[in-house]
Amino acid sequence: MVETQPASRYSPSPGGESRRPAVRVEGLALVAILLLGFGLRIVGLGAGSLWYDETVSVHLAGKALPALVAHTARDIHPPGYYLLLHPWLRAAGDSEFAAAYFSLFFGLLLVALAHRLGRRVYGQGAGLWAALLVALSPYNLWYSQEVRMYTMGAALVAGLILATLALLRWERGPVPWWRLAVYALLGSAALWTLYYSAFFLVALNLMVAAWWLARGRRRPAGRRWAVAWLLAQVGALLLYAPWLPVAWRQATQPPVPPWRGFTPLEQVLSETWTALSLGQSADPALAWPAALLFALLVALGLVRRGARLRACLLAGSALLPVLLIYLASLATPLYHVRYAFTYSTAFYVVAGGGLALLWRRGRPVAWLSLALVAVLSLASIYAYHTDPRYAPDDHRAAVRFLAEAWRPGDVVLVDAGYAYTALLTYWPDDPAPRVARLVDGDEAASGGDAGGPAVLLAGSVGGSPSLGWGDPRSDFYAMGKDETAAALVELFAGHHRLWLYRVYDTVTDPDGFIRSWLKAHGRPFEDRVFSGESNLRVQGYLTSRDPLVGAEERDAALADGSLALAGSTPLPAAVEVGGALDLALTWRVGEAPPTDALLFAGLFDADGGRWAQVDERPAGTLYPAGEWQPGSLVRTPLRILIPAGTPPGGYAVVVGWYRFQDGQPIWLPWAQGDTLPLGEVEVVAPATGWASLPLPAAAQRAGVDVGDGVRLLGFDAPRLEGRPGDELPFVLYWQARKDGPQAGPLVLQLARDDGRVVAEQVAVPAGGRAPFVGLQGGQVVRDPQTLTLPAGAQSGVYNVLLGRRGPDGSLLPVRRGPVPLGRIYPLATVHVQGRPGE
Repeated sequence: MVETQPASRYSPSPGGESRRPAVRVEGLALVAILLLGFGLRIVGLGAGSLWYDETVSVHLAGKALPALVAHTARDIHPPGYYLLLHPWLRAAGDSEFAAAYFSLFFGLLLVALAHRLGRRVYGQGAGLWAALLVALSPYNLWYSQEVRMYTMGAALVAGLILATLALLRWERGPVPWWRLAVYALLGSAALWTLYYSAFFLVALNLMVAAWWLARGRRRPAGRRWAVAWLLAQVGALLLYAPWLPVAWRQATQPPVPPWRGFTPLEQVLSETWTALSLGQSADPALAWPAALLFALLVALGLVRRGARLRACLLAGSALLPVLLIYLASLATPLYHVRYAFTYSTAFYVVAGGGLALLWRRGRPVAWLSLALVAVLSLASIYAYHTDPRYAPDDHRAAVRFLAEAWRPGDVVLVDAGYAYTALLTYWPDDPAPRVARLVDGDEAASGGDAGGPAVLLAGSVGGSPSLGWGDPRSDFYAMGKDETAAALVELFAGHHRLWLYRVYDTVTDPDGFIRSWLKAHGRPFEDRVFSGESNLRVQGYLTSRDPLVGAEERDAALADGSLALAGSTPLPAAVEVGGALDLALTWRVGEAPPTDALLFAGLFDADGGRWAQVDERPAGTLYPAGEWQPGSLVRTPLRILIPAGTPPGGYAVVVGWYRFQDGQPIWLPWAQGDTLPLGEVEVVAPATGWASLPLPAAAQRAGVDVGDGVRLLGFDAPRLEGRPGDELPFVLYWQARKDGPQAGPLVLQLARDDGRVVAEQVAVPAGGRAPFVGLQGGQVVRDPQTLTLPAGAQSGVYNVLLGRRGPDGSLLPVRRGPVPLGRIYPLATVHVQGRPGE
């Protein structure tokens, strides 16, 4: 294991120039392996939702640096990883792909470090084998795609092993100070990144101490080397000293509720070896052949002549920390298979040494072993991407559903409360949710809806008072059953609906007190379960609050007397384009309506044109209209989204009920008609400017300028065939490129292939509600138009042409960017069918 002091870097190498081609081939092979590793890791990167721990990473990295450090001091991990992730996300964005790419970088660095370690311990060929095993490893792939600190921690541990091997080469001479400094920097960085690095440092020192006692303790040079080694350890601790009091407190008085049980030694060894061999997504039927194969490769790597002591150091680096975690778990459970990954690179280096030995002794066996590793690894990787058992908890879908279902008057309760980071990460709208504790929290956060949805965090029911160290800023806290019940009573009195965001609640509320209370005092109306191993679900409860609180009295009933509108929330004076009109209707039930009845609300212009609408099946999947009890009051909140292309102006708000019969909607009529008008609202321009709104997703894109300052973004054409006299609907999407574009109405023409125009229609956009000259820069207009096919049109194919006429009646020029397209734009081709009987 130990070499004499290395020769000068200027000493000639044996073989001289003859080694250069081999080095070049090795370099090319390493590049190919790195590309393979990158290819495997980039597939599906960021495609799935972040799970809870990953949302913590993104949430903390998004904080200002002082707040980031302060928050991690109340958590269970040191701040090193988050401090580096912070500038990365600011530069690359906070998408799932960008956040996970940070881990992928360190995952790829592990491939290079495995090559370096293998080359140092076994020689040139073994380095490539080790790199290839890491590149193919499903275990490495898993954490290379996870937004956590494990690949970064593993890279630092691999660097420490390299630094230790370099120091051991200087046992007979003075150790260069810079090598000691490198070790100290790496050691402290590992501790700043992951507390479990401490188990590796303890294991490493135990192994080095055993080596020193066996080889160097009687020689003066050995004693000087031991002093230098101790100085490196002291240096690492001094660099870590600012965080040491926090780390000690977090280790001896964990601020979090217990979430792990004790893991028996046989399970620790089996689970760890399986993960090292085939990752955490291995098929149990395939795991044992891979485990046996890797056992053989590791055994060969350990007995390889000339490298046994260094190989033992590598094997100990991979397995001894796991054993130390198990021993510490006898006092408090600490083991999880993810932590074994931190030390795993050395395992693949030893296995790579075994493969290199097989390559020398019998290449067919080496090829067969490599093929088996590759096939089993790819099978595990395929399962990782496709098997629902390994999918992360889908917080992205759950929070999206909750955000779409939330209405003013609702409150959100997160249980376990510390999972609120998922809501803050994925909540789509501004303003962001206002977060407070359920018990002893900020009362302002639970009252009203101004400033964003109220999100209350449940603590651990009956938990230890030491949770969160009693710090009111901590994400973890204990609450008694009595105060929990009192807080829930207050929530029910102040809100019409409560949404329960459930994940890990069996940890914080193992007796199900909150669930039982809600079931006993509320009316369940919704329950959605989302994919992932944690049984993530979103549940809705109607509270005992009077449904008419905050409503204006109404007196209108359906013609059959089944439902009467008893009240509705006041209409706002104005609502912005791109915003939402929130409306709550309270129904007095005379007789339950049909179970399949749908509630409709929409915005209509003076000509009866519909500009926005919502259709819902109230009040939820667990409380459909058909189950409403006679004599009860049921509150149904609605949200009408105002599309970006809606012209500002006054609109009537109309509601109604309908159902489908033979595929056709049938209104449930009111006494005075099919629908009920509630009043008018004024739609106004967005306060943030037109440019802040997303462009509409037109089915057909155009991107042409028609005249000065007006662009046709695209259009929808649901039907492009008909008979003479039919009306073909079109929806055009216009955008003003500047304030007050050039005046001129739009022109729609129907022309034959020879260019002869057989019909022409002239119109102002949106039925006259949005003349071009009155538009503001960036404003988008949704423009419904109909083209009437002439009664005398012959059957055949026609072209629909679009243009604009200027004040002098001439057609305005059409351009796509700088390219002129003439004065008319070919919009679509339609097929005119003959009259029946022709």
